Amino acid sequence: MIRRSLFPKDSLCRPVTVFFLGLSLLVLAAMPVQAENLKFGVPAWPGLTVKTEVATQILESLGYTTKQFTSSPSVILKSLENKDMDIYLGGWIPQETEMINPLAEKGSVIKVVKNLPDCMIGMAVPTYVWEQGIHSMADLDARADKFESKLYGIEAGSGINKEIKEVIAQDGDGLGDWTLVESSAAGMLSQVKRATRRNDWIVFFAWEPHWMGTVYDFKYLKDTDESGTIAYQKSWVWTVVRSDLPETHPNVYRFFEQFTLTSDIQSEWIYRFKREKDEPETVAREWIAQNMDMVGTWLEGVSTADGKPAMPVVQKTFQ
Repeated sequence: MIRRSLFPKDSLCRPVTVFFLGLSLLVLAAMPVQAENLKFGVPAWPGLTVKTEVATQILESLGYTTKQFTSSPSVILKSLENKDMDIYLGGWIPQETEMINPLAEKGSVIKVVKNLPDCMIGMAVPTYVWEQGIHSMADLDARADKFESKLYGIEAGSGINKEIKEVIAQDGDGLGDWTLVESSAAGMLSQVKRATRRNDWIVFFAWEPHWMGTVYDFKYLKDTDESGTIAYQKSWVWTVVRSDLPETHPNVYRFFEQFTLTSDIQSEWIYRFKREKDEPETVAREWIAQNMDMVGTWLEGVSTADGKPAMPVVQKTFQ
């Protein structure tokens, strides 16, 4: 068998080529391996926007790459199920219970932790209306004229709007002839702002965490047997991830098992972002730098992407 050399017998190219080939291999060996993007689903909600930014800035300081995709909860959860998305930090309960639980029960997604365990949600009235005896959903219809028979909700298709429509359809608490005003969170709160300036009566959908609790003085309405689930109730937010994240990214998964905060903290983020008009990136970076004690609890047992202790790297990045 004839063996053919890759180089002519007396070629000067051979040692030069071998040298550069060896040099290229050394350079490639020294280059860090780029991790695949960790893909976050992010509905355009202020608190979730900043929360996701906090998480991604920490992960990027550890050597991971991240990418955020703005979409609706239903699309995000379907993408998690199909493994086209990795992480969702906004699994609001009870509004998304019927979307999340079936997927979790069949093992398509994992509910990791309640990253916000102390939320509140429900229909509310300004305190000056509360002081006039409007304490529950059952008190509304007797003063329908004062409210113009309107319930103010948020985006069309949202969980709470569907629940309000069900109450109206079933004539719960006598609200069958009332109207749901669908808008957006910003549109609804502009109505609250105008009503409170004039001392007008208004009943609207409220929740915590949100900056509204720091700006407006209001009370949640109590529930009754007829009002279903739209009156005051405790709530929480799940971190939801694709089903194989513990195997593909165990270090990242450990971080998210420990990534929890309070409604007060997230309300602070929302206030800075939406009221003070600070960029989410700035809010996140400054908060991380000023709250290393809490960040440290999130990073217990977590390493950088290349296996080094996480906390010293984060401290250096955000000093």
